[in-house]
Amino acid sequence: MTDVTSTMFLYMEDALPYVARRLFPVVEEGSAVLVAGTLLDIPRRDVLPIVRVTEDGTAFSLAESGNGYRVFSGYSLVRRILRTDPKDWYRLLFAPCETASMPMRAIPGEGLALTKVLEAFSREKFGWTLIDRAGALPAVVGLADLIPLYRTGVLGTELTLRDIATPEIFSLPGTTKIATALLEMMKRRVRRVRLSNGGGFVSDREILVHIFSPDVLNAVRTAPHQLLDSTLEEVEPRTAIEVDSTTTVAELARRFLPASGAWSAVCSEGLITPWDLVMKPWDAGQLRVGGVSGAPRG
Repeated sequence: MTDVTSTMFLYMEDALPYVARRLFPVVEEGSAVLVAGTLLDIPRRDVLPIVRVTEDGTAFSLAESGNGYRVFSGYSLVRRILRTDPKDWYRLLFAPCETASMPMRAIPGEGLALTKVLEAFSREKFGWTLIDRAGALPAVVGLADLIPLYRTGVLGTELTLRDIATPEIFSLPGTTKIATALLEMMKRRVRRVRLSNGGGFVSDREILVHIFSPDVLNAVRTAPHQLLDSTLEEVEPRTAIEVDSTTTVAELARRFLPASGAWSAVCSEGLITPWDLVMKPWDAGQLRVGGVSGAPRG
């Protein structure tokens, strides 16, 4: 698609018309962390808006001050677990989900420019945001929604993987306990770790799926400290896509499909993640949105 044609897609309603009308799961206020955590056991579902349900069955988002809402997320859950004494981990699973939530500001939805979504991601350093909808629950949009826009020409950049790869790949032995790995990941603000003795990658997503598996949940009933007692090699690792560093960002984006499970790539220059594909070009002022180049972000 040429730049002239893609200028039609400067707005969310044109570029991603399904986002505003798709049904996105929510979790009711007071629901147990166990319930909310199980709902996260879907590929790339990282945010669940928390709602309050009235007696007539109407659902309202749990509002925060400053045009924001409470959401349950993988990040907020991991943070809450790591701040809880291991002997109380099993009890935490039955605490209200809002005790393991985080605030998230919403973007006004009417006439929403696609660049405003990118600005929100950049500002919050988080690949998800909420969009206000008049008279309805907020819509949820994430990086997974934007990556396919390279394929249609709505997003474009001349950068190659050499320009965006992270050269230092965080690695740990496969025998590392999940508790240790998560502490290091939170400290370094990274979402995945490479197994130094196997080459595969484990992300916080795979770790959460493992934590909420029947085997682990059954074990922590009598031994709460075992919630994070597994090792990284016991969590199902993912194999990264191997690509040449001269590959363009757009070419790799075509291989990052939401349902494929392929969410990282490696080249001779380092690691590439969904954040790198979209936000590094944006922050560098090298991303075209609807055929229009963005100004450098500083």
